[in-house]
Amino acid sequence: MKDTTKKNKNQQPFRSEARRRKVEAAKKRAMEKQKQAQQHAGENPEIEKQIDSAMEKIIQETIGEEISKEEAVREAVSAKEEAGKEENVKQENENVNQENVKQEEVSKEEVPVEKEEQEENTEEKSQEESVLKEEEYVKEEQLSEEEPFKESPSEEAVASAIAVEPIPVTAEQIVDSEISDETGNAKKKLKPSMIAGAAAAILVVGYAAGALYYTNHLFAGSKINGMDCANMTEKKADAALKKQVESYEIELDFRNNESRTISGSDIGYQYIGSGDVKDVMKKQNPLLWVSGLFSKKNYNVEIDANFDKTALKAQLDGLDCLQEANMEAPADAQIAFVDNQFVIQDETQGTTIDEGTLLTALEEAVCTSQTKLSVEKTGAYAKPSVTKDDETLIHQKDIWNSCATATITYTFGDEQEVLDGMQIKDWLSYDEEGNYVENKEAVMAHIKEYVLDLATRRNTMGRDRTITSTMTGEPVTVSGGSYGFRIDQSEEAEQIYENIVNHDVVTREPAYASRAAIYSMTGDDIGNTYVEVDLGNQHLWYYKEGTLIMDTDFVSGTYTVSDRRTPSGTYSLMYKQKDQVLRGTRRADGTYEYESPVKYWMPFNGGIGFHDASWRYSFGGSIFMYSGSHGCVNLPSSMASELYENIEAGCPILCFY
Repeated sequence: MKDTTKKNKNQQPFRSEARRRKVEAAKKRAMEKQKQAQQHAGENPEIEKQIDSAMEKIIQETIGEEISKEEAVREAVSAKEEAGKEENVKQENENVNQENVKQEEVSKEEVPVEKEEQEENTEEKSQEESVLKEEEYVKEEQLSEEEPFKESPSEEAVASAIAVEPIPVTAEQIVDSEISDETGNAKKKLKPSMIAGAAAAILVVGYAAGALYYTNHLFAGSKINGMDCANMTEKKADAALKKQVESYEIELDFRNNESRTISGSDIGYQYIGSGDVKDVMKKQNPLLWVSGLFSKKNYNVEIDANFDKTALKAQLDGLDCLQEANMEAPADAQIAFVDNQFVIQDETQGTTIDEGTLLTALEEAVCTSQTKLSVEKTGAYAKPSVTKDDETLIHQKDIWNSCATATITYTFGDEQEVLDGMQIKDWLSYDEEGNYVENKEAVMAHIKEYVLDLATRRNTMGRDRTITSTMTGEPVTVSGGSYGFRIDQSEEAEQIYENIVNHDVVTREPAYASRAAIYSMTGDDIGNTYVEVDLGNQHLWYYKEGTLIMDTDFVSGTYTVSDRRTPSGTYSLMYKQKDQVLRGTRRADGTYEYESPVKYWMPFNGGIGFHDASWRYSFGGSIFMYSGSHGCVNLPSSMASELYENIEAGCPILCFY
């Protein structure tokens, strides 16, 4: 037994060496046939599927042979132990039989030795046969390797030549595996050295198989342009990219959260393979294939595709966002006068697009298979020339706020008109750096021009007015006269200048040289208190607050003498006085053409007015035609007194023939 154990130990290295040679031969054969199979795999896609199962089969067979040989060794050891047990049983039986002690001792010496020699010979013979079988197996493998690969191998032949992944057999499983003898008696576990050797062989073969597999496959964690291409060949990945291109479309993002989409089918978009996938595979190191199991990597490649540029331009031209009627031009930042101060109003970006710029960017985006394009980022939008951050604009705002913040709000009846800093700023003088320079003369010139325009637009003096004749009941238009509002331009100009200097914010009327009862540019500005003077019929009516107070005949200026004729028109009563002497033209000797004392004097048109005429005995009729006054309206004394007591300065006087 002692010698046998030693002999088994001596034979262990021999078996390990044979196993090593076998594994290396299997690895070499698999690599050679894998290489040959790769050359033919591209001809039939189904071969690749068979390659995976074939590689797994080879590894399983290899492991199976290893385990079978180990089991044979363990069975031999178990058989020898059983023989030892039987020998011990016989020894005990012979001790009981004392009469045959001598014979049993002889038997015990011969039989075990004989059996031991037989067992040793059997074990040695078995081991030698095992080694011979291993050598024959290796030779068969070498002969198999030397056989040339057929030019047109079947898919099964190619698939059986390689394996893809290692068999999932762990060291623990091998350690825990047990072998028994033919009788099913005692079991023993494999030695650690044998387990380590088998595990190492499995790992080496599996790693080599993975490296071979990923020489023409993308790593497990591979993506191309965001598309999952794990474990794909170049051909499969290229086909997947083509399918993706078939549904291509690009989205254009405009301002105001608007977007439009152009489909690849509308522009003749077609995929063209250009070896991009192959370039990706070149970047992979097959020896590092394990890293793909634990990490993911996205490869961004440019898709080579054709499209119709004319069709693309037509699609762009048809977008409603690019129609001129739908685009808003940008506006520069500017200074505004708000709440009696100058502020900067932001620029407006607008939506006007330079189509040429956008088309160029769009073509580039389509060429690179982009699915989104920001029109903003292309620079196609027209830009304002002045922004709120403009230093010159900010400086000007500050200057104007320091000297042009006056605001004058004019009232014209129910209407208003505003003079503010937006106009005043243009009247001021500035140096080359934009700073204010005081220049009253220049400012006054601008102010006078403004007041003249204001008077032209707002004066109501001399315009036509229409009333209903009390005598006939028909409308009568009265033209001319001095009645109405008239701005005193000189006084108003000085007032404006003071307001500017003092930065006043005021609401007021302009300075008037004359006024009307009511301000109105289009309607009735006479009101319901007025004197209607019908020169043709030589009669007048006085209405006060809509009520007829009095009426009377009169005698007006001599009609046949032009310089004594009472002029028509609308006028305002200038004032009223008692006990006045009316005088005519002064002669060279200091005397007057005439002197007429009156008790009641009420002028309305220069030297022409109402007064009593105690020297007349009759009024009305046609007296004015040949014996009228010098232009005044002569009234009976009682009527002159009544009118005087009721009329006030400013009352409208309408004279007409």
